[in-house]
Amino acid sequence: MNKKFLIYALVFVGITAATFASAATFSMSPANISVTEGQNFSVNILVDSQNSASYTGKLEFKYSPALLEVKSFSFGDNWMPISQPGYDLIDNAGGILIKTGGYPGGFNSKTLFGTITFRAKKVSDGIMQITTDSMALDSESKNIVSGLPISALVSIVKRSPVVVLKTPESDIASDTAPNQEQKEMVAVTDQALPPEAVAENKSLLSATIVNLNITFGGLLVVLVAFLIGFFIYMRFKRKS
Repeated sequence: MNKKFLIYALVFVGITAATFASAATFSMSPANISVTEGQNFSVNILVDSQNSASYTGKLEFKYSPALLEVKSFSFGDNWMPISQPGYDLIDNAGGILIKTGGYPGGFNSKTLFGTITFRAKKVSDGIMQITTDSMALDSESKNIVSGLPISALVSIVKRSPVVVLKTPESDIASDTAPNQEQKEMVAVTDQALPPEAVAENKSLLSATIVNLNITFGGLLVVLVAFLIGFFIYMRFKRKS
């Protein structure tokens, strides 16, 4: 009885070890996301084939179309896309993405399957998920993926308003700046006289000085003549 139990136990352990050794897993990075409304963000899809080589990968990814919009998908290095109906789809109305690719030579460690770029459409919380229809196929085209589905929480928050402080520079400038009339007066005052105007002003000044000299000289002659006449008159008056 004990011998049979030991045999069954060894068989069970062997089967379990073989199952875990050949199991592949999917994961997302980051696992949980918090973004602002209208922001674009990216999610990396990783597949780990562990100790058993995988040659083909298929991703089925679901998301809320009311909250998220897929902008693009890009495969990781060395993946060869399979573009056939049922294997290649981006449906933003239905909220589903399907991508399939082959990996030449196979892989047996954690590998970047691809990157999904989303746009956060509106404020809310939602779930995005790698579904149970995702696969990693070994050399015998057997799906060795376990641990599905994989879900992640998306939190979309409201964008903070941008506050722009308006300084009263325009008002200060309008109060201190000269008006148009003042500008014209300053401009006229600051203008240099042309050479012709300078010459004309000099001529006028010279003529004015000459006229003043002539007028002063005439007055002096008249005054001298008056004094001489007055002196002669007084002498004749004394003699008489």
